[in-house]
Amino acid sequence: GMGFFNSNFAPVYDEQKNIYPDLLKELEEAGDALSASAYIPAASDFIYGGDVAKWKKFANSLMLRLGMRLQKVDENAAKAWVAKAISRGVMSNNTETFAIKHSGGANNQMNANSFNLGGPSRQEVSKGGIQWSATLINRMKARQDPRLTVIAILKNGDNSFAAQKGLPNGLDGNTVLAATGETTADAFSRPNSIIYDVDDPNMFMTHAEVRFLTAEAIERGWVAGNAENEYKAGQAAALAQMASYGAGASIGDPA
Repeated sequence: GMGFFNSNFAPVYDEQKNIYPDLLKELEEAGDALSASAYIPAASDFIYGGDVAKWKKFANSLMLRLGMRLQKVDENAAKAWVAKAISRGVMSNNTETFAIKHSGGANNQMNANSFNLGGPSRQEVSKGGIQWSATLINRMKARQDPRLTVIAILKNGDNSFAAQKGLPNGLDGNTVLAATGETTADAFSRPNSIIYDVDDPNMFMTHAEVRFLTAEAIERGWVAGNAENEYKAGQAAALAQMASYGAGASIGDPA
């Protein structure tokens, strides 16, 4: 890259404390500038379909995220921006999640999710693919997380809760088998194909995240509200958003 070209191996970066205030100011100005009475190319908006109110909520939700990230650098500024973001209006349901939507179809004109192209090869660890770690699987099992049966599956097609097993972290293909007593990597969980279809959305900021951030802001005393209720709403939203991957990924009512 340019660092090598200029023989500058230690470039100076702007500090986060200087960048974030401007980013927050830009979000406020951009949100204010959005107008429902202006020309809106709705068909070209793969996120909100031209819904300006949702774009405004996204600007405020991103403001909330950035504000929370400032908490250990400038707590007073963080508190002010977080309070402003929430008062301006943040995401309140899963239809407001900021996600790029991809159309289906099997022709060259489809708006495919490029992260998911390649399909099944992503499951084969021997081909450089992905298999779930023991850290994730064990934590989901300990918490009885119902999403486990949606995201994980064995090569033989078993996606039952009890059957899932994660790969221990930090081992290579030989040492992991020796450490676990397994004879093949097929014994370990891999991503279920339903979560990497080419028409699955790319989610960049979810309603669930906004609820969790709001819960933290309440817990810190920065805004009014019930932190426990916000946290529970975030949990429910995270479970409900699995339906974005298709009807087969829906886990129904978490209660």
